[in-house]
Amino acid sequence: MGHAFYVSSGQLGDRERGIADQVQVDLQHVQAPPPGKSYYLWLLADKDTTPVQDLLPPAPIHPPILLTNNLPVQQNVSVHYEYLGDAQHNNLLSATSRLLITLEAAGKSPVSPSTDRSTWVYYAELPQALIPKGSSGLSLRGLDHIRHLYYNENHLPVLALYGGLDIWVFRNTEKILESSTSARDDFDGTTKGYGTMHSLFTSILDYLDGIANVHVDVPPGTPITADATFAKVALLTVDPTRQGVPKYLDTDPPGDIDHLALHLSELNRAPDATPQMHTLSQEIVVALGNVKGWLQQVRTDAKKLFNMTPNQLAQPVALDVLDDLVTQATYAYIGQLDPITNTVKLGVLQVHYDVQKIATFDISKNVPKSL
Repeated sequence: MGHAFYVSSGQLGDRERGIADQVQVDLQHVQAPPPGKSYYLWLLADKDTTPVQDLLPPAPIHPPILLTNNLPVQQNVSVHYEYLGDAQHNNLLSATSRLLITLEAAGKSPVSPSTDRSTWVYYAELPQALIPKGSSGLSLRGLDHIRHLYYNENHLPVLALYGGLDIWVFRNTEKILESSTSARDDFDGTTKGYGTMHSLFTSILDYLDGIANVHVDVPPGTPITADATFAKVALLTVDPTRQGVPKYLDTDPPGDIDHLALHLSELNRAPDATPQMHTLSQEIVVALGNVKGWLQQVRTDAKKLFNMTPNQLAQPVALDVLDDLVTQATYAYIGQLDPITNTVKLGVLQVHYDVQKIATFDISKNVPKSL
């Protein structure tokens, strides 16, 4: 009948707020409600309410959640509705994963859907079934992997990072592009901008390597110039031998790009993932491969520039490296047009938009026997 999906307002607050705090619903071929009745839109809790690992405090919202008691039908055939969230921008995905539309007497404000199953007209849910254990050793639902992408990544208390892998990759790649552009803008063929530029190269390596590994590329004791909290986890996996080794997960987890790809690959294995989830997850993994390659070149350029003396950094050859640094960082952020195929190799910006579509409900008339 249509789709609904969680939307992030971007009004980021403490912890998970401002992420998946809104909902958009689009339906087709919907009959207008008869006189005296209206459509009620609900978000419901997970099918399995057994507590699972959630590293954040209990969600301040408690399903079932009534988003509207008057879902409007336009021209007697379609629905386009946007729930803009509450004043606190509370994360809806943290407590809900199912959607129900009921047809009930108009004008009421019930705390839960009617127990009369005949009033349940449309239903959808995010993947609830356990995924068979794979190479990761995990036994999670597709829903759990979606939540890792949005807000509930492992080891949050240790890393003191909130928001989920998508936001981390998006934000830190953007920071690298900003630093790269600023460094090139500071080039004037003299040595007077050396200190500022050198600090920007350090910041780029901080984000790429993470604070735990940046010593691989800069001398010990080099001051951290990136945001010390955001740079705790690397964008790129510096030491692949540590990836997936439990003793390193708290202090040196995989690079965010590899970690994001891992959860998407696991979601693709979910037995109840929708065709759209399969397609999107595969496309995003390909895009992350593009981003990884471009950021590896950014790292090469940043290391080369970091190691230049003031006089070397004032030479035209340094500007050539700076230009490539900005080019590669731009590709990583917005993608690159392939002139041979006339297609775009996607970057982090499109990854971010596509991840937002992952938590999409396929709404149908197939309502469950019980809630």
